[in-house]
Amino acid sequence: MVQRAKRTRRLPGLLLSVNLAALGCGSADSGPVRVDPALAALAPADAVFLGGVRMEALRATPVYKRWVENKPQTFLDDFARETGLDPRRDVTELLLASDGKQTLTMA
Repeated sequence: MVQRAKRTRRLPGLLLSVNLAALGCGSADSGPVRVDPALAALAPADAVFLGGVRMEALRATPVYKRWVENKPQTFLDDFARETGLDPRRDVTELLLASDGKQTLTMA
């Protein structure tokens, strides 16, 4: 029951991250798509959705600077304390893969 509560508590932070990533996307053609081979190798073969975020580009967006940078993010603070990994500074690329039922986030 404790594990389920922790996962439920993390959901808002994950949703915030995905929404920020979507807002940081541009519509201009940026050339060929490149996925980090180390992350691509971990994507499930039955994935119907792949989405990626280059965190350096996301951190440079006005949305990130306004809503995330230098503001308390309880979910991310807790995650960083529990895991020793702070996605705000330690992650260079995210890859999300989904089979339509479950979603996997890789960093």
